Amino acid sequence: MNVQRRYWVWGGLSVIILYLLFCLWPVRGFFTPRFLFGKTLVVFTNEAEARPCGGFVSAFGEVRGVWPHFKLTNVYALADHPLGPAPAPLDRIAKDQFFWDLGTEADLSACSEAFETAYEKITDQNIAQTLLVDLALLEDVLSIVGPVRLEDQIFTDQNVFAQLTRAVANVDRHNEEALAERKVSMAKLGKKIFWKALFSPHRWPVLTRHLQQKTLQGSVYESNISGSYGPKSTDFSLTEWNLGGAKSSRYLDKTLRLTLREESPESWKLRAQLEVRHQGGFSEPLSQAWKGVFAVKFPDALSEQPTFVEATLQPGEMLTREWDYSFQGDFRFLSFFRPRGQQYRTDVGITLFPQKTFQEANFNTRENVGTFDDRWNGQDRLNLHWEVAPDTLPPFITLHEIITSESVSPDIQQELLAFAHEDPTLQPMVIEVHLNEASRLTPKFAATLKDLQHSVPVIDETPIHSGVKLLDDQRTLLLVFWQREYQPEERFSLELAGLEDLFGNEIISVPRTVIDRR
Repeated sequence: MNVQRRYWVWGGLSVIILYLLFCLWPVRGFFTPRFLFGKTLVVFTNEAEARPCGGFVSAFGEVRGVWPHFKLTNVYALADHPLGPAPAPLDRIAKDQFFWDLGTEADLSACSEAFETAYEKITDQNIAQTLLVDLALLEDVLSIVGPVRLEDQIFTDQNVFAQLTRAVANVDRHNEEALAERKVSMAKLGKKIFWKALFSPHRWPVLTRHLQQKTLQGSVYESNISGSYGPKSTDFSLTEWNLGGAKSSRYLDKTLRLTLREESPESWKLRAQLEVRHQGGFSEPLSQAWKGVFAVKFPDALSEQPTFVEATLQPGEMLTREWDYSFQGDFRFLSFFRPRGQQYRTDVGITLFPQKTFQEANFNTRENVGTFDDRWNGQDRLNLHWEVAPDTLPPFITLHEIITSESVSPDIQQELLAFAHEDPTLQPMVIEVHLNEASRLTPKFAATLKDLQHSVPVIDETPIHSGVKLLDDQRTLLLVFWQREYQPEERFSLELAGLEDLFGNEIISVPRTVIDRR
């Protein structure tokens, strides 16, 4: 009997151990001596008030794994500890910088280090590591563990943000004690959710896998686990600084639009456009006038400093700004960075020089035109890359007709008549030729015209070519010939040689028929 009992005990323990391993494996990176025995600073950021590091700090906590310890505190408990003059653009709204203002770095490693250093200085404690937690994680956990009751309210994943926000805002603004305590309910709710999750072992597998996903996305960030998360010198990025718009960041629809055109081989024009729409209505504190700054960062090769756009957006209003750049070079990628907790749509149009084609790309393409339009949620970086098939096709004629010299501008008329022939009995014939792509004349250029004797067979004359003008579009030729006698409705055979496109592909001489209908 004792043997059988031991068998069941060891079997039960084995099942429990295997279940714990199964649950904890996705978050095994958190089970290090630093997390288990050291003190972890947890900083909760509210992305409804967007800042480069995520959002405005709502609360902070201290966590220790072994001999479990969890303490969550209202961030305004540190209101008596200014950290020096407020940096730009925070200096627009405050003279001094406080702990809750430290989320100024989009590089999360630098941001978490700033929080950790300041907290150690303020509290005179040693912190093993700092954990940045998106406050939206509360909604995610509530959706898994179910509703939580706090005092006379029931919080669910659907109402937790609105109820907490309204509770914090519904306070006597002239009562210092009430202001200091206005976020206590948030700390209390966080503790209740934490303990409910801890005592719901059947939900641990879902919780730990969700935490793993959030860690990969940067919503939960610790530098030793999450790795690098920050902008690079080659990135485009759009960063929102909410500096007085309450929770209105949730209602901003932001688009960074790039139009990139290759106007000649490896010569590019870039137009960047910022578009922001305030989609909310007026409902304090959830939605009101948004006040703040948008920082648009371009790759260092274009502009080393970000462009700041300061704005106030009322509900229903829209903001647009545009910038133009020119640059040279052969490049095959665009990269975009998304600050933690922020979203914006990237709308990109890329037009290669005509006759080039996209050979391979990770976006939609049609011949030499590529497009991308998406929000790419859950990623910190978007990389668009492509390969180009070079132009190997010769140019060809798309239109060819005999025109009157009066049909061109006076200045071009003068140029054409300058190709005069020494025989005064000859009269000019001008042929307009359109090509399918930009081209250039080579020293071997030649144009010949042969009388086909179709409508006026009694006259057999080969007009004499004396000059050519390539117009500014590089796709239109004006050819000047001289003939002795006008032949109405006569047909001529035209051939061109010694003409090449901008990639060196030479035209194949193919006869084209032109009819004199002047």
